[in-house]
Amino acid sequence: MCKAFIRALVAATFGLSLFISPAQAQILGAEPVTIGRYFINGDFGNGDVIFWYSPSNAIAGCQGGWISPSQPGAKNLIALLMLAKTTGAQLSVHLNTAVTWNGSGDKYCKVDIMGPT
Repeated sequence: MCKAFIRALVAATFGLSLFISPAQAQILGAEPVTIGRYFINGDFGNGDVIFWYSPSNAIAGCQGGWISPSQPGAKNLIALLMLAKTTGAQLSVHLNTAVTWNGSGDKYCKVDIMGPT
């Protein structure tokens, strides 16, 4: 009975570990992209900004980027995004694939770092 209990406990512990493992975040990007368009959502997320870039497959696993107005540096990130769109300048954008915008079924990954190329 004791061996059976230990086996069951080990199996349960292993099974639970599959569900409680932390998500692995990947920060992807670095290839220069051009900002295609962006939207500022006034009704969702208190002004969340989502954007698309070209080439669209430059950052694997993300359909676009997302900037939350509550994240540190958001005003600077949004200003840089708007400047790049207006001038056509390329940016190096690094997106966190583990943190996505929940305002859509599409996968817009959160911006961690963005800068001119």
